[in-house]
Amino acid sequence: MKDFIEILVQGIAFILCAGLVLQYGLRYLYGYNISQTGLEIKVLNLFIVKTISFEEIISAEILPPSRVFPWTSLKMFFALRLGNRLWGNFVLIERNRGVFRQIILTPDNASKFIDSLCNAGKR
Repeated sequence: MKDFIEILVQGIAFILCAGLVLQYGLRYLYGYNISQTGLEIKVLNLFIVKTISFEEIISAEILPPSRVFPWTSLKMFFALRLGNRLWGNFVLIERNRGVFRQIILTPDNASKFIDSLCNAGKR
């Protein structure tokens, strides 16, 4: 019984540590930046791998975590998930062209991110 409890405690500790690393560590792997030309997706916050121009963006909306699962709708099933956190509000970017028309992001502050995106797109 003692071995079982020890393994259980180690398993719980591992899951908690892995969750914390995924929640806070992924944001250093890749991130987003709103530039003058569009929404930049970066790796290691150094290399721009994709820029989505403002002309491509049809809409941006905040989604709760319960609405981004692939089984909630066909739109979510085919969405490209570029979230760098496990929980928090998500932002759905819809594009008018491209292979992935829906892109799901997880900025630190979803409403501020959408406001910045809208303001930058009006320039």
